[in-house]
Amino acid sequence: MLEVACEEKRKLPVINFPFMEKYGIFCGFTSRSGGLSRNGYRHLNLAYHVGENTGTVYKNRRLVLDAIGSASCELLSSRQVHGNNIIHIGSSIENHGGDIPIEADCLITGRADTPLMVMGADCSLILIADIEKKIIAALHAGWKGTFEQLTIKVLDYLKDRFKCRAHDMLAFIGPCIRKCCYTVGQDMIKNFSYRFGNTEHIITGKQRHHLDLAGLNISMLVNGGLSPGNIRDCNICSCCDERFYSYRRNKTTGRHGAIIEIRS
Repeated sequence: MLEVACEEKRKLPVINFPFMEKYGIFCGFTSRSGGLSRNGYRHLNLAYHVGENTGTVYKNRRLVLDAIGSASCELLSSRQVHGNNIIHIGSSIENHGGDIPIEADCLITGRADTPLMVMGADCSLILIADIEKKIIAALHAGWKGTFEQLTIKVLDYLKDRFKCRAHDMLAFIGPCIRKCCYTVGQDMIKNFSYRFGNTEHIITGKQRHHLDLAGLNISMLVNGGLSPGNIRDCNICSCCDERFYSYRRNKTTGRHGAIIEIRS
């Protein structure tokens, strides 16, 4: 089992993976605690798009960078749209306070000191690192991204473009809504069953139906060649655990982050 820790980093709780330090890679997941946000966004909202003052969000992002010891001045994130577009971040990319004005739900880079972030308030947030080629990815997979098999697309992209090998890749699943809380309608169950077949991650009942988005994405990682031993799931339900943001629990809410960075 991969090592995991929930540490206080300069008064900011971060779920992180200390063993990754030997590979020169940081990866971790923030909670709601430690920031400056107020009202429904309190306290560490990292998203510009949810209606909070952008200056407060920028300050929260700087708090995170300081807490995790990043040398960068920006946490890079894209305009997440529940799609399957991928951005490869090369030598430079336009951003405003870390916000890249491109619609995408996955960021990939091989650049050092370039922290990538995807955000969620129930959606599956997945971090992937090739520890040999030093290529990293951060992806956001809600039910639409999961249905469109974004995780498989990202793995194929890494293999095709960078010649990454599955046995060199490690994957990390952050806090997200789990099957205990993610009830869905009959139509969605039918569509997922048609696409993914008979699986334990699609649960039908007499009155309620549930989806296990994290389980579906883990299955895609395994089907893409990753060993189960190279996958770490924090097993936290964002809807159950009020340390994290949940759109299902409260429609006016912030976003926690999944962050990955190659260190120089």
